[in-house]
Amino acid sequence: MGENPDDPKSITMAASFTSIRADWLMNEEIGLEFLQEMLRQKRRDLFETPYIKMATHFLYKNYSAKIFWKLLPTYIVHLVSIIAYIAVSEAGRDHERDDVEKSDESSAYLAELVYLRYIFLIITGIASAINLMTFFRQTINLGI
Repeated sequence: MGENPDDPKSITMAASFTSIRADWLMNEEIGLEFLQEMLRQKRRDLFETPYIKMATHFLYKNYSAKIFWKLLPTYIVHLVSIIAYIAVSEAGRDHERDDVEKSDESSAYLAELVYLRYIFLIITGIASAINLMTFFRQTINLGI
């Protein structure tokens, strides 16, 4: 079109646009089959084609937030319960090390710490199981 990109007085520039029709990847059965077959491919250079790059970027942009918000709550519960478990375990160990005389109050405190430690251990196990089930379901849905 004759535009000079180096001319500061030029207000418009020619642009090149590329578009693809990607709705079939999500809305049609053949799209899901195509994506599953792409996952099974040994040739990773297929993912470097412009069409697949744009389709992957489109799918990532549309679904990454949904996946993030679906997995985040159990992940946070898992991390908090691990940190709480460690804190309770360390408090019990410190109390046992610092407490020379064994009184009923001290024994009750240690019993409460052991109880809390088991509670946090159970919460951690449940959160881990939920995360594992979620990833397992995703793997089955992808056909891997």
